[in-house]
Amino acid sequence: LLSALSRRFALPRESLLVTGGGQQGLDLVRRLFSERGEAAVLVEEPTYPGALSLFRPRMALPFGDAGPDPDQLAAWFGTIVSGSRFFYTVPALHNPTGLCHSLERKKEIARIASFLDITIVEDDYLSELLPEKSLRYIDLVPERTIWIKSLSKTSAPGIRIGILAAPAHLMSSLVRLRAESDPG
Repeated sequence: LLSALSRRFALPRESLLVTGGGQQGLDLVRRLFSERGEAAVLVEEPTYPGALSLFRPRMALPFGDAGPDPDQLAAWFGTIVSGSRFFYTVPALHNPTGLCHSLERKKEIARIASFLDITIVEDDYLSELLPEKSLRYIDLVPERTIWIKSLSKTSAPGIRIGILAAPAHLMSSLVRLRAESDPG
């Protein structure tokens, strides 16, 4: 399964973790950052309500026609001096607007994430419905991105299955957290 998913989504097999749907992937991220102390969480506004209830963000950035404003993202994270920082985003067929981040916006946000040590949590639940493939944050800054994909919406609607891809330095913690919550 991991080999097939690796080929399908063009991600290294060792970076993938099968989850019980995208929501479990989001919960694993919440637990990961909770273990590391209080996290500074930024989301898009509007955004997926399930993420809001899990992450309880400090602030939200308005979702514009091309995605959130990178300057606002940098200004807000620039005020955070300690602790973990992550930005939750739905860049492809955004929930609930249906809009997509422009490539230019993605590149600028990726640059800022690298510079300010921000983890991007990329919720990719419907990108396969796009007419053309677009670069993902996981493609632009894999060392700064946790990519979550629900397969329950399009590939296997009757089964709660998803995948998560993360940088190597986070994988062992995510594997452990998944085993704690879902030993089967």
